[in-house]
Amino acid sequence: MKHGLLWIARALGLFALCSWLTRRELRILCYHGIWDGPGHYGNYLFMSPGKFRSRLAFLQDWGARVLPLPVALERLAQGRLPARAVVITIDDGWASTVAHMVPALEQAGFPATLYVTSYYAHNQRPVLNVALAYALSRWAAGERDSTLLPLPGLGQLNCPAGDAIALHRATDQVIEHASTLADDDARQAFLCSVISATGLAQDPVWGGPAFRLASRDQLREASAKGIDLQLHTHRHRTTCNGTSCLAQELADNRSWLTGVGEGPFEHFCYPSGQYQASDWEVLRRQGIESATTTEIGLCRRGENPYALPRILDGESLSELELEAELSGFLTMLRRISRR
Repeated sequence: MKHGLLWIARALGLFALCSWLTRRELRILCYHGIWDGPGHYGNYLFMSPGKFRSRLAFLQDWGARVLPLPVALERLAQGRLPARAVVITIDDGWASTVAHMVPALEQAGFPATLYVTSYYAHNQRPVLNVALAYALSRWAAGERDSTLLPLPGLGQLNCPAGDAIALHRATDQVIEHASTLADDDARQAFLCSVISATGLAQDPVWGGPAFRLASRDQLREASAKGIDLQLHTHRHRTTCNGTSCLAQELADNRSWLTGVGEGPFEHFCYPSGQYQASDWEVLRRQGIESATTTEIGLCRRGENPYALPRILDGESLSELELEAELSGFLTMLRRISRR
């Protein structure tokens, strides 16, 4: 039904009308990594290589003016933004981003901003929560005699096949338990035990870079190819034990990125899109010029630079839905609904 209504809206010229009405607004696209393992996993977290390449081709056909983030924000503030102005942003800094996205962007001639979280990039170990979530999702989707999964330190978790709520609950329990372990060595050992318990030790994904962030050398190579490396915290968090640690996270992140990217490092992406108004003063004191969220929409002149909306693109998002977002049609509907 949604696709039918969008098709009718486009056929009636509403996409074109909204594109004209929002012609001086900025479209900031949000991507994460590329899934090059078996099957597919992640939707908004990972996209297939072919889908990402087709997105870049669509942007070219749509007439997008893809600009570097600092240039686009400056022109937005000055009211000099060209029609259909687009910025491409990529979160986290997965190894698959450098392996697949960077060459595709280079071939298309598109600039992009890569927000790098540096702890796992430095340690070069699997990102724990993502790897754990994948292991449990694969186990829940497989054929098995029991719904109970025995795990060290947690007993038997109940995760019936097809029960998304139970899977989500079990995943939260496993990730929370891992966070209480003594150090990273203990957490990685726990990941190995979960992989063994779920019977996924032979899954080829574990031998590759699927859950690893790009190394310092790989990121330096991406920077040399024109990718703008920017801030995403060191440990992918803004609070610790209920207290803000944003300033320290930014300092650690900036220190690690110095010598990897060209800088200056003054643009930021909130980890998991989570933020609060009290963060804005911290960002100002740290010399941050902009901060992007995961709230969906277009950026207008005068927008709070520390709460910029984006358009989240995912594997399951159709080209028609993406066009509805880029044209401003869905943003206009949201604005009308709020009023």
